[in-house]
Amino acid sequence: MLTLVFVFWLLVVSAFFLLAGYGMLVGIQNLAKRNKFFTSVPRPGTFAFVVAGENEVVRILENVVGWKTNEDQLFVLSNPKEDKMKSFGWADYWLAKKLGVVWIGPFKTIKKIDKWKWSEFKQTAGKDGKPKYEVILRDAKESEEKGMNNFFFQFPYPVVLSGVELNGNIQANGLIVFTVLHLNPKRAVFLNKDPVDLFTAMASSAIRAWMSDKEFDALKKVTVLSDNNAPDAEKFWEMLNNLNGLEINQNPDLEVNGDKVPRGQPLYNKVELRGLYGKLGMIIVRAELVQFDIEEGEASKAIEANKIAALKGQAKVTEAEKDAEAVVAKAMGAAKAMDAEREARAQWVKETIVGPTGGFGVHVADVLVAEQIAGSNVTTYVAGSRSKTPKALIAIPPGGGKGKKSEE
Repeated sequence: MLTLVFVFWLLVVSAFFLLAGYGMLVGIQNLAKRNKFFTSVPRPGTFAFVVAGENEVVRILENVVGWKTNEDQLFVLSNPKEDKMKSFGWADYWLAKKLGVVWIGPFKTIKKIDKWKWSEFKQTAGKDGKPKYEVILRDAKESEEKGMNNFFFQFPYPVVLSGVELNGNIQANGLIVFTVLHLNPKRAVFLNKDPVDLFTAMASSAIRAWMSDKEFDALKKVTVLSDNNAPDAEKFWEMLNNLNGLEINQNPDLEVNGDKVPRGQPLYNKVELRGLYGKLGMIIVRAELVQFDIEEGEASKAIEANKIAALKGQAKVTEAEKDAEAVVAKAMGAAKAMDAEREARAQWVKETIVGPTGGFGVHVADVLVAEQIAGSNVTTYVAGSRSKTPKALIAIPPGGGKGKKSEE
């Protein structure tokens, strides 16, 4: 009897602790949703700010493969294969793995920006049926979260270009999508009131200056400006690096304070404060020209007319070349036929005239006579000799003369 009672109470106590433990885990997840004591692990590719009070950033939570934040809260390269959950600390590893939450402590929360704005681009159908792109301004109030608390480390920034002056006083419109990295999260989010507007102004100004001496046709063939196939790719990267204002290590043997610096690592000790990084904490790593057309007007009409004229001119040149080739071929054929005819006549003359008069061991003069007759208008040749033998008349084959008579 006592054994049954003991087993019963053991089951009751076990069930109580199981329910209590489950309830505690559910409570932790609910606290994480409200960013009280705990918070959710940032979604892949993003980072979040742990703040004390309203604006004092005490920690940056990140979940970016291949990157991590250092002691200065700046992003540096990391091993892409490392477990990102371990970067939250050993105490949070189990919670992060099992519940997807991280301990942030009392009196701390995750910074949320209600008025965060950014630009997006989407594809639409143009009047001619070809795809067009347009830029849409988005506000965090429109999102499901009603505010932004997770920010992307890598983000596309579309920039509209209008009235860009190209070589030849041609104006063009375009849309460029820049891929940027937010290497300094605090500077990227908190330093400027309108970071998107400032980025657009700086990037478009640099691109306009670079395009000023470029031909429209050359740029039209390019989609990725940052690729090595772009016109003056080396100069483009030089312009882009100057715009970024942050040097990226390209030397695999570089060492700083005895530590080897991996290739591709940002060199935060070499910063130009007037660049994108100095002002916005970000750098451009890619530029794609997704839309580029001549601005409508007299210039575009003139260019279109020139293209049509050039095409028509090329067609005429091609036609003339074909006619010339036909004339040349006809002339060459006639020349070959004439040569064949002359050779046949020369052979006939040698056999008919030189043979009987010269016999074996033909005299040079006889051969010369035969060659002259073959290329002349003579139709009848009178073969003579130094003796008093009567002269003989020999007919020349048809096709060579106007009835003239020749004597030797």
